[in-house]
Amino acid sequence: MEVAKKYHGMIEKTIYVLEEVVIIAENEIEAEDKLLDRDYEVIGSEIQEESINNEWIDSSEPLSVDEYMEYSRQ
Repeated sequence: MEVAKKYHGMIEKTIYVLEEVVIIAENEIEAEDKLLDRDYEVIGSEIQEESINNEWIDSSEPLSVDEYMEYSRQ
């Protein structure tokens, strides 16, 4: 007889994010330097793309009594 277990899985993702930033500077060259130095304030971000690279079952463990009772009712 098979007994239900709790399985822990892992999902490896690559996420591409677009961030809008504000930079206080006297000219564009200084602004570009601050951008490269990450000297800015992020005012918005948006996920552009999300892709799954890999997924796997990492481990398992027995269910607790409460988890088993909940599983049995399904």
